[in-house]
Amino acid sequence: MFIAKNQKFYLFTIKCYNLPVAIFNLLFMPKRTYQPKKLRRLKKLGYRARKKTKAGRRIIKRRITKGRRKVTVSDEFRLIGKKPKNRNR
Repeated sequence: MFIAKNQKFYLFTIKCYNLPVAIFNLLFMPKRTYQPKKLRRLKKLGYRARKKTKAGRRIIKRRITKGRRKVTVSDEFRLIGKKPKNRNR
């Protein structure tokens, strides 16, 4: 049976700490790559950002002709009637 170096270390640390695997993963797993931010998403994918570029205008046009209810990300907030919270203040 082949065990990679990092797997050996993983098995060793589980035995050392004597923790269940789920708790061990919570303590020692790296942070996930996608940390969603509403304002950043709006600035990149919102209506005004799309209108700035030629490719963005094409995207809006294509979505309108297809009949999408949400043309851009900013439409999500318009439809639910809320503004994204600015947590930096």
